[in-house]
Parts: sequence; structure tokens; C-alpha cells
Amino acid sequence: MFCKKWAVWMITLAFLPPFAMADGPKDLEMDGVVVTATRTESDLLRLPASADRLEGDALKDRGAGDITDILSTLPGVDISGGTGHSRQPALRGLPESQTIIKIDGARENYVQKAGDAQTTILLDPDLLKAVEVVRGPASTLHGGGGIGGVIAFTTKDAADLLRPGQSFGVSLRAGASTADSSRDGSLMAYGRSGDADLLAFSSYRDYGSYTSSDPDRAKTRLSGDRQQHLMKASWIPDEGRRVSFSASRYEQAYKYPDEGNWYESEQNRFLAALELDPGSQWVDTRMTLMHSERKEDQFNNVRNGLKFTSSGVDVQNAMRFAAGPTRHRVVVGGDFYKDEYAPQTDSWADPPGEGRDGGLFIQDEMALADGKILIISGLRYTWFDRSGKRSDAGDGSDSRLNPRVSLSWNPLESLGFYASYAEAFRPPLVSEMYTELDFMNPPVHIRVLANPDLKPETAKTREFGMHVSRNGLFSHRDALRFKAVWFIEDIEDLISIKTLKDLDPPHSFERIVQTVNIESAKRQGYELAATYGIGDFGMLFTYAKVDNRESSDKDSWAGATPGVFQSRIHYHFVETGLRLGWHGRFVESFKAEGKTWESHNIHGLFARWEGRSGSLDGLSAGIFVDNLLDESYRAYHFKDSGAGIGRNLRVSFGYRF
Repeated sequence: MFCKKWAVWMITLAFLPPFAMADGPKDLEMDGVVVTATRTESDLLRLPASADRLEGDALKDRGAGDITDILSTLPGVDISGGTGHSRQPALRGLPESQTIIKIDGARENYVQKAGDAQTTILLDPDLLKAVEVVRGPASTLHGGGGIGGVIAFTTKDAADLLRPGQSFGVSLRAGASTADSSRDGSLMAYGRSGDADLLAFSSYRDYGSYTSSDPDRAKTRLSGDRQQHLMKASWIPDEGRRVSFSASRYEQAYKYPDEGNWYESEQNRFLAALELDPGSQWVDTRMTLMHSERKEDQFNNVRNGLKFTSSGVDVQNAMRFAAGPTRHRVVVGGDFYKDEYAPQTDSWADPPGEGRDGGLFIQDEMALADGKILIISGLRYTWFDRSGKRSDAGDGSDSRLNPRVSLSWNPLESLGFYASYAEAFRPPLVSEMYTELDFMNPPVHIRVLANPDLKPETAKTREFGMHVSRNGLFSHRDALRFKAVWFIEDIEDLISIKTLKDLDPPHSFERIVQTVNIESAKRQGYELAATYGIGDFGMLFTYAKVDNRESSDKDSWAGATPGVFQSRIHYHFVETGLRLGWHGRFVESFKAEGKTWESHNIHGLFARWEGRSGSLDGLSAGIFVDNLLDESYRAYHFKDSGAGIGRNLRVSFGYRF
């Protein structure tokens, strides 16, 4: 009922006569373009999908010390609690294995389900130029794992930082946070010579005791640090050609002295990219090559070590042409990734193995009736195979077709509707197929069985949406944007651990477990977003919720989430360079798997200043307060990761020249 009332009000506003626009707001978050959803530039608001893009002031206003701090402010994104190395994003309530992560166009395929899962995203927020989040099935264009959606990051290069007429520059930043007793800083140096430019980046952050928001405000004793170093070079001989190379190293180490546990990891990542756009309607090519090596060593009651190596290529070409009354934008391409898991200890939780995934896709965007009707149809052929290197179980493989089709209708410049259908899938992981154990502690006998016959998880999603865009609604200086999305989804063959035989003393002292396809679910969800701005004042409101309509396992979470309402308000004092704002996160109570998450309201404030002229030019400072009222809460995630963060004050100072 809530969603229907919003939709009726917004449609009514779409038909009201506008004021003449004179000086409207300049930084509405729902304006702009998004690339990830269609692999081509598309209008964010009119896109027949649920998506967000953050860049510029929208990113800076978050004042993030960690990438997940940024993602948590977006609708339909849940973040597990705890420290940075264990924080995981989940889209539409689904596990991280059902979300595709991309950095500069290449996938990050690291997902560890056995043992303690660590974050997939090793990226310092100071490097971030933009982040795009596309919620909903994405396998047609991006391959396996895209049931929940895609999170795509774009990092900065020298051209993003150099000012007009500048050939060399330096950017410095330092900051500190109270909740995790951390201090951090970064240094960027960048320059251009002729057709080439270069960016060098280095950052460091150390951690101390972590203060949670539990009722006792308990402190977790912690010592740790993380650092990232990157070199990125580009050669741009003309507007139609661009070649870039980057090499980065990320290190992190954490110790928990009270428990005697620790975690260390390092990753080296190399990327090469080619962009070719000679001005022809038939050629607009992008190709990305990636190789990464990640090593980790941890102790949490038992010691686990893993080396994960991933190599891949992603290539596409976009063509634009007209055929009679229709205009077409066709994208064709393919990708291939090879991942290797090599345990560094004798732990059974990290089986050695190899996975290969590849696919070919085509998508056509067909515009009719002067652009008022848009039909997008796509199809992907994809395949995967898995092999275990110390298992007697055979290899596992499968292939399938993933279609997607959407129809959008824009009867007015200010009003549009869309409907879409898509299929997505998530192949089983090496750890899910080949984890084995035969353990005797007389009289108890524990066996974990491999399962090379695991089928991929699959989803069929129907999605419906509408948008309203009004300039000059109540004044010649204001604007309104609104988007509503409702989806219905059927998920089959969800992968879970099943106990085949349990302990039953004194009759039986044997337990046998295996990872199997055990679950199916039917669910529906809602995502609403509205932004209003007048002059230098702006507001953003979002709401997201996923309901479990039916599940084959009555005790399962089945991808349901609590309703979450978020809001942001800011004012920009343009002449002084000062931005002030408030943000709130209001979460409804929620029950799942016999547990209850209480409702909670989290408030935050920020003040951010940038010098604009004279001796102050290049200086910046920010103060950011999260959980202002120090409310006790547990943030919902498909993993119960404990209490959220307590009140946190973060300060940041920067200088660029």
C-alpha cells in the first residue's frame, strides 16, 4: 500500500505544468549516466533496471574510511559488521557469491565460502572515482554469480586529477577515526607528458581497539594495518585510442590478542586495457586483461592458508545504426576467467582446485517512436567447469543460455514505465564441490563428502518500474526525480550444507554432511528512491525491502531483508566551499532463522570544506559523525555478524597542488 500511494502521487506530479527553469540544482544523485547495466552509457533515471552511481561530491560527502561504508548508504545493499577485512556486501539479501564485483572492468572472483569469509573488495576509497551498483540479475552481460547484481568500481587516473593547464600535481590526505582507533593517510602524484600520463598512489591505515554498539559498548582489542600501492599509466595518442596499464599491491594484517586469532593477506593485481573508438558507427571496442594473486594466512582456532590466482579477459564492441523507423545499439562480446585455489596449510577447509568460466553475449537496444519506446533484448551462452586436485570425485561442468528482455515506455518526457524478464545463475564454488574430511576422534566419526554433481543456482526475475522527472516543480529553481521498482523472483537449486546422517548416541557416533542443492525460494522486493533539490539544497530518500513469499525450507532466510529507509540532506555554501549535511538510516524489525533483529535508527552528520581561491586553494577538511546518538544495534546481513559500530567521529584533512 505504501508503494502504491507513492506511485500515485508521483504520476500526478508528472502531469502538473512546470515553472520555467532558471537556475536549478546541479548535483542530484539520480541524474547522470550508468555503464554497467547495459555495457554502454545509459541515462540513470530512464534505465529499465534498478541502479545507482556515485561520484564527485556524492562520494566525498560519505567521508568513507572503507569501501563498504560507501556501499551501505545505497538501497538494497546490506553489509556484514565487524572489522574491515571481514565486511561483505550483499545485494537484495543474497550472499556475496551471488554478487559480481568488478574493478576497472575486470572481475574480482575471490569468494571463500569454507572457513572464515574475507572481503572480496581490496580497494582504498581514496582511489575511487565512481561506483555503480546494479541490483538484479546480471548474468546475461557479466556471467555467472550475478543473481543479486553487480558492483563496479572505477579508479582514478591522472586525467581525473590534473587541472586545466597543469602537467604535474600532488594530492595529500590524512585522517583519523575514533570507533576503530585508526589513523590513515594517502599520497598521490600524477603528471602528463605529451600523449602519456602517470599516476602513483600510496596509502596506509592502522587500526586499534574496535568499539561496537552492543549494550556494554564492549571494546574488541585489535591491532592491525592495511596499505595499498598503485602505479597507473595511460597512453592517449588521439581521441579514439587509449591504452592503459596498472599494477597494484594491497596488504593487510590484523591481530586479536584476547582470542589469539590473526589474519594476514596480500594481493598483487595487474591490469591492461584497450579502448578503440575511431568515430565509426561499427567500432567502439573495449578490452581488459587481468591477472591477480592473493595470499592469505589466518588463525581462528585452526590455521588456514590459501593462495588464490585469477586471470581473465573481457572484450566487447558496440555498434550503432538505424534500420527504418528504429535505432539500434548492439553490443557483442565475451569473457573468460581461470581461477586456481592452492591451500598453503593442511586445513581441509581449503581444497585445492581450479575453476574456468567463459561466455559469449549479444544485446540489442532498439529505440522506437522517437525514443519513447525502448526494447532491450540480450542472450548469453555461458559455461563453467570445476576440478578438485586432491579429490577422487570427478570434474563438474555445465553450460546454459541466459536471456534478458525489457520494454520501457516513456509517454512523457517526465514519466516512464518499464517491465523486464531475466534469468541468472551462480555456478558452484570449488570449495563447495570438493571440500572433504574423514575425521576420527573415537568414538565420534565425522565425514564431509565432496559433491562434483552440484548444479548451479538459477533465478528467474520479473521486474517492473516507473520513473518521474520534473524540473521547475514548485519553483523555477527546483527539480524532482523519483523511481520505483518491484521485482518477483524464483530461485532454484540454492546451495546449502545438509546433514545426511547425524550423531545419535549410543546408537550411532557418525555424522555425515555434504553440500547439496536443497532449497528453492520465491520472493519479492521493493526499491524506491526520490531526490529533490532547490538551488544549493538537496534531499535524497530511499526505501528497500525483500519479502520471502515461499521457501522449500521454512527456517531459511531465503534472501529476505528488513525494510530500510535512508535519507540524506545537504546544503552547499558555494561561495565559501562549505557543505553541511545529515543522513539517517531507519531499519524495521526483522525475524529470520529463529532470530530477531530489533528496529533501530542511526543518525549522522557531516561538514566538508574545500578552499577555492588564493592561498586556500587546494586545501580541504572534513568532519563526519556516524551513529551520532550511539544507538545499540545489530546490522542485518545474511550472516549474523554481531553488533554494529558505535559512535564514530572521523576527521580528514587534504592538500593538493
